Amino acid sequence: TQATYNPLYLPFLNSPTASLNLDSIPNLCALTAILVGGQRNLGDQVQNGLDISAAYDLATRHGEFTVGGTLSKVLELKKQLVPNGPLVNVKDTMAFQVGERGRFNLGWQLRGFSANAYLNYVGDYTNTTGITVRGVALAQQHVDSWKTVDATFAYQFGDDAMLGARNLRLSFNLQNATDKEPPRVFNVQNVFDQANANPYGRIWGVELSKKF
Repeated sequence: TQATYNPLYLPFLNSPTASLNLDSIPNLCALTAILVGGQRNLGDQVQNGLDISAAYDLATRHGEFTVGGTLSKVLELKKQLVPNGPLVNVKDTMAFQVGERGRFNLGWQLRGFSANAYLNYVGDYTNTTGITVRGVALAQQHVDSWKTVDATFAYQFGDDAMLGARNLRLSFNLQNATDKEPPRVFNVQNVFDQANANPYGRIWGVELSKKF
């Protein structure tokens, strides 16, 4: 325990998390100030919204059909930078959550065959980065929504297949099947927003798996 004439210093000097080089302070009573470093969570954030999901299955003689989807809707998103400061609306702005995001699916299955299609949706928002190009500050930019389509086609071998193919699954997968480009979002690092899109275009793959 350290002693000093100023009781305001005692909580800092005796804190178990304090990192003090007392060898450089021969006389604690000579202190005039203590600088406290590190991070402090001074701000606040208020958010509310809805998460909705639904699914429906329909069995027919032509196979089993499935339709469904999920949707996230942010109703309010405000940020307070300092205590007792104003709450600022940041919904649908760069580096914060987009107000609408969803994924919807349509599927079909018959015997070992299956096919699924997915529609991915990211809502529009505002780019508030405010970068400067050749000395000219760019105005805030409206970013369009981004819609992509994924697809999967597969065949599942059953127990009645020949020995090497039992419980074998072969699938062909497509991401961004229509090769949709991401919206242009000008910022200091890229010309797209990596939090809400990617620049890879159409991606396809073949997968072979076996269950033991």
